[in-house]
Amino acid sequence: MSKTYTEEEVANVRLEERFVAYLVLSSANVKLNSQPQQYREARQKVADVVKSSAKYDLLDKERFKAYLVMVDNCVPYSERTEELTEAYQKVIKDILAPPKEEPVE
Repeated sequence: MSKTYTEEEVANVRLEERFVAYLVLSSANVKLNSQPQQYREARQKVADVVKSSAKYDLLDKERFKAYLVMVDNCVPYSERTEELTEAYQKVIKDILAPPKEEPVE
């Protein structure tokens, strides 16, 4: 049986793909301001989702934001603090986790 995807689900997949592309380009030393517009937009949308989320405390939000700025500027991974890295990984793990299936009644 094939699944039909909603426009929102397709948009979320595109956002995730573009955000990953932003990360890949950053790891190749392509700074944010040199990346294509769709990747800059994806980065901003992810930042906005985290900023408006009630799931994370203010400290995790600030650390995530600081980590993204380091990614934007291609700061080597070895120079990123452990606290920032942990907050970033916590948020990214949640963002990239598969959606929870709603129980069928």
